[in-house]
This record gives sequence, C-alpha cells and structure tokens, in this order.
Amino acid sequence: MSAPTQKFLKRILLVDDDAGYVRTMSGYFEMLGYSVSTGGSALEGLNEFHRQRPDVVIVDVHMPELSGLALVGLLKQKGARVLVLSGDDSLRNRLAAFEQGADAFLAKPIEIVDLRDAVEAA
Repeated sequence: MSAPTQKFLKRILLVDDDAGYVRTMSGYFEMLGYSVSTGGSALEGLNEFHRQRPDVVIVDVHMPELSGLALVGLLKQKGARVLVLSGDDSLRNRLAAFEQGADAFLAKPIEIVDLRDAVEAA
C-alpha cells in the first residue's frame, strides 16, 4: 500500500452507523497518511463536517435519525465532495444519491483499493 499521491494531507470524514466498518476504514486511511474524522449518524456527521471541514465525505445511505441521502444534500449545499456507500445497489438508490449531488456512488461490499482510488480522485 502506498501513501496518498497528493502533495497535501487529505482530510476524510467517514459517516456510517456501523462502528466496526468505521473502525476498519479509519485505520486503513490513517495508515495511508490521511486525517480521518467520523460520525456514527448523519447528524453527527453534519456536526463533524462543520468542525473539521474535510476534503472528502464518505456517507452510508441507511442510518438512523436522518438518511445518508438527506445528509448528502445538506453537505453539497456547503460545497462538500461526497462519496456515497451503500449495500443497496439498486438503480433507485443510485439515482437518489446523484439527485442529491453525490460525486460518486460505491456499492458495499467494496474493495478497499477501489474506495481509496475514489477518495484520491475526489
């Protein structure tokens, strides 16, 4: 595994209610040299976005309180780069993500290198 190709440290916000998944993804990106902050719900993610101003936000679709898709819309209004992850790879879900302004939609389970490539491209 190589370090990010950017000349600057990219800050990532990972918003997902699956604590194990968040822990795994955070550890991976931190190992690559990224700065990672997390949120366990859409509302936590929104608050963390305001505190950290990350370069890229990775959002799961299905979460308690507020859906990930609603979060995508709120983040895009603030100029965020947003990657959507979901185990529901339906056309309806993909279209809804892009209608909210998602920059990419990635289906779970995802190969970690494909997620890394999407983050680097964002």
